[in-house]
Amino acid sequence: MATGAVSPFHRGGRAFVCPRRVLALFQYQLHFGGIGNRGRDGEQLCHFTILDNPDSVPLPPDDGGGDEPGLPSDNDTNLAHDDTVSTAVPTLLGLVPTVLIEGTIEQRWNTNGPSVVDNTEDVDMFSVRLTAGAVIAIDLDSIPFFLDGIDIEQRMNGILRVFDTAGQELLINIDGAAPGEEPNNDAYLEFTVPETGVYFIAVSHYLNDNYNPQVVGSGDGVQLIPEGVSPGPYTLELTLLSGM
Repeated sequence: MATGAVSPFHRGGRAFVCPRRVLALFQYQLHFGGIGNRGRDGEQLCHFTILDNPDSVPLPPDDGGGDEPGLPSDNDTNLAHDDTVSTAVPTLLGLVPTVLIEGTIEQRWNTNGPSVVDNTEDVDMFSVRLTAGAVIAIDLDSIPFFLDGIDIEQRMNGILRVFDTAGQELLINIDGAAPGEEPNNDAYLEFTVPETGVYFIAVSHYLNDNYNPQVVGSGDGVQLIPEGVSPGPYTLELTLLSGM
């Protein structure tokens, strides 16, 4: 058995938070400022143990996805099924004046492209069909939660983007408070429909604001557990202000 420490990074050089469990011959434990160790220039260290016996590695239960435990089954609902404009979840906005959605930005299996979309890369995409001149309010609010074994309240730092059918970004908002709200890390915007048709509203997490809405897992975000910033649950309220 051997032990060591590494200083991991995201693509593009941004600091990354080590996973608390991985399916491999490594056992990770996260240490952050004030509790564990830091390396050069204050980057986080990921401490690990290399096991010399594969039978010692705890594996998730076999869920029917094949010979390898932990693979998704045909009935697995935690799939990256709504990350692009072509797979967006349709809403009834326009037929009704308000739509309230509850969702979660989280790690998902992917059946077309990279096998796993991690929680900082996940995108939830919704479609609306609206008439020219309509104005909609889009209000994204995070829901507080706790990670196992960590006594720091976590919230998603949400991002809103609006796309047309070609996948062109029309509008984006980060850290925008809705009318009557105090400044926060949620997002809010009002969108005036330029022409009758279908539009797409996308939810993502901190720094994942440059993904390709046509490609699953094409972005890259950051999870900052010590600061209480983690992908997680949210509510999305769509309100037709005019044009119904």
